[in-house]
Amino acid sequence: MKKFLKNLFTCFVILLVFGAVLFFLGWTQFKVPSDGFGIMVSKTGGISKETVVPGVFSWHWEFLIPTNAELKVFKIKNYHLEKKISFSVPSGDFYASLLGTDSDFGANYDFSADAFVSRENMLSLFAAGKIREENDLETFVEHDFAELCGKVVTSLQKKVEAGELIFPELLSSQNFMELAGRKEPGAVEYSVIKLSNVKIPDYKLFKIIRDNYLEKQRISPDFLQENTGDDSSEKSKEN
Repeated sequence: MKKFLKNLFTCFVILLVFGAVLFFLGWTQFKVPSDGFGIMVSKTGGISKETVVPGVFSWHWEFLIPTNAELKVFKIKNYHLEKKISFSVPSGDFYASLLGTDSDFGANYDFSADAFVSRENMLSLFAAGKIREENDLETFVEHDFAELCGKVVTSLQKKVEAGELIFPELLSSQNFMELAGRKEPGAVEYSVIKLSNVKIPDYKLFKIIRDNYLEKQRISPDFLQENTGDDSSEKSKEN
């Protein structure tokens, strides 16, 4: 009887240890830091639709199979972004030199913004194959902001060239989103967008100088001779 009880106790201990090992292997919650969350990916089930978050019990049997599952951990944080866009109107330096002053036709826009990516959006980006690691997420956010800034500048330039009077530094975050053509919130959510150190070329003056220069070139005999091959003046000299 004692031997039977001893064997029973031994089996119980073995089962208890085995169960503890299985529990530990499948327990995913403890692998996630307090400021992040995890996305479980397995060979048998693909990408889990439920994220692993701290403070919420999570256990996945997929981890019981060696090399079958992996937990991708991402941090949840706010991003402070900055982007500077500077350029010159095509041939602007040349036409500015015709004025004989220090004027130029360069443009400058300094953007700054605070952005955030939610767990749900990160999961969507991961499922779409746009991010795979933490560094991928930061790169995605930076590229998204650069694209937004580029579209805003393009829209502002068109408005200025059309003669509209605008004050870019007074525009709201919503105005910037509209200028970028983003009617609906994207994967990256922007809470604040600001624009400073704005320099917009004087397109009206630029067009006046350009048109006058081109007009002079158009009626210049030398210009006509160089571009049409007209040698009538030379012939008149010979006669």
